[in-house]
Amino acid sequence: MRSDILVNIKLMPGGRAPEYKTAGAAAMDLYAKIDAVIAHPRVCLEVGSFGDLRAVMRIYSFKMPCGFAIELPEGLEAQIRGRSGRALDGILAHVGTIDSDYRGEVSAILFNMGRENWEIKAGDRVAHMVIAPVHRAHLMIVDELGKTERGENGYGSTGR
Repeated sequence: MRSDILVNIKLMPGGRAPEYKTAGAAAMDLYAKIDAVIAHPRVCLEVGSFGDLRAVMRIYSFKMPCGFAIELPEGLEAQIRGRSGRALDGILAHVGTIDSDYRGEVSAILFNMGRENWEIKAGDRVAHMVIAPVHRAHLMIVDELGKTERGENGYGSTGR
């Protein structure tokens, strides 16, 4: 069952409206507003805090303007996500949230984890955006939490 809502957007000069590519798509494609190149990671040597040499990977990121602002109804957020096809090439997008009271230009923070520089042209699809409901939590401080089988067992405790 699909639930459609009306969301206002304002296009910036050079911007393109996000769009669903198929009838079953959960996410809209976001488009680059400008040309850019994101360098591939580099391994560098640097001196650590005890004077030891260590290899450090420099990962390059870029804040790509997407060419629109959005007016989300209260109770909704826009989630910025990476595109799976780009992830195969090592191009990732920072998972971000656009709040309902934000009115600035939407951007995607992109990372190049691949082996080559990534050249982006204005109009390229660079990220996805999902509109999702938000529940506001009212936190209550208590002395004890309910018991579960897992308890306090953390990372990796449920197996592979």
